[in-house]
Amino acid sequence: MNFLAALWGFAEATLFFIVPDVLLSWLGLRDRRRALLASGYALVGALLGGVLMYDWGLRDLSGVRAVLALLPGVDMGLLDLARHHLQQYGVIGLFKGALGGVPYKTYAIHAAAEGVSLFLFLAVSVFARWLRFAVVIFATRWTMRALCSRYALAIQRRWLMLGWIVFYILYFTWLTH
Repeated sequence: MNFLAALWGFAEATLFFIVPDVLLSWLGLRDRRRALLASGYALVGALLGGVLMYDWGLRDLSGVRAVLALLPGVDMGLLDLARHHLQQYGVIGLFKGALGGVPYKTYAIHAAAEGVSLFLFLAVSVFARWLRFAVVIFATRWTMRALCSRYALAIQRRWLMLGWIVFYILYFTWLTH
């Protein structure tokens, strides 16, 4: 599972559009420690993807913006919002995105253009990404225990997947347009 978490973290930091939080929350229902370990792997994958996207933004910002705008849930308005966060808050804007639904990749591509060094971008990314992963793991465990504690793990996981499906339907249809 750790390799899958790392791969998912990398994929979502680049061109994939489903967050690794889906896997991490799934793992967290059964074993919090295992989920937290997997979140570390997802973080490493995300950082590697972040380096790739940072470099792509440094070399061809308009081209990478055009590519990302083709992804589900990403449009020019969302790309501009990430850039605005970096302009207004500096690299700390990553926290706004991590907890506000703005994809990490949208910050990575704009960071160099906004004067954020790769080292600083990665250093802050460690905390912003892992904070989000941890919040999702703990919030999922708490919510499922509060609402579904009498159900078997398999039933809880079905409810969790239904929750993620509903989330993405809302995200792709209303929240990003």
